[in-house]
Amino acid sequence: MITFVAVTSGAGIALLGHPSGAVANGTGDKAQAPETVAAGNGMGEEAAQPLAAPAENTAASPAAVPGASAALQPPPDPAVMVARLAARLEKEPDDAEGWDRLARAYTVLDQPADTVKAYRQVVRLKPDDSQALSDLGRAIGYANGRKLNEEAESLLNRAIQKDEGNVMAHALLGKTELERGQPLKARQHWEAALAHLDPKHPFADQLRNAIQMTEPQASPPAQPATTASPKVPAASTGTPSGPPPTTTASPQRP
Repeated sequence: MITFVAVTSGAGIALLGHPSGAVANGTGDKAQAPETVAAGNGMGEEAAQPLAAPAENTAASPAAVPGASAALQPPPDPAVMVARLAARLEKEPDDAEGWDRLARAYTVLDQPADTVKAYRQVVRLKPDDSQALSDLGRAIGYANGRKLNEEAESLLNRAIQKDEGNVMAHALLGKTELERGQPLKARQHWEAALAHLDPKHPFADQLRNAIQMTEPQASPPAQPATTASPKVPAASTGTPSGPPPTTTASPQRP
């Protein structure tokens, strides 16, 4: 069984899950942390370290140390940041980049239904964008039990029509063809994906292994023709064949 695993994500998602993998979004870019995606303003950076305490080991008060109060604040809640972004997009529904960030945040939070809704908005605003089409196709497949349905497959085929080098679309379609019992078609998709990927990329090894599995198995060497062995006469258990030996009668006496 062929299972593609995004390079840095959980095992077995077959590129239909989180886009934190290096190839899950078709571009090789890793997804940002949820709070960074939602805010889009660098909130994922580490807080400044507090200044060292005075020599007499008396801790300085937050008011006396610049930036200490900010450093002591808890990190922002990703769910809250995502909710704020969603609320903003309700008022600004034509922000394609905002919808894309929201979709990626929902994916990291493992909310597949919301991910699909957000990517639909991206495709609504960018109907000819190969990346948007493949993102939506992948998201639909993940929400459908990690299996491409007719709509998802159609979106991925459209993505390839717009950009032949869409690695993610080729990888997913190849897996689907293999599940249908079409290894040659699967191989064509994976070879196309590999042709548009850096040979040193970690996902390239997965593609090469998948391609190797679709190679026709070598036929076993033909067995040499066997010649009939000469028949061995059965061992004699009775009187030898052939005429009996002749005996000369002794002359009779008168």
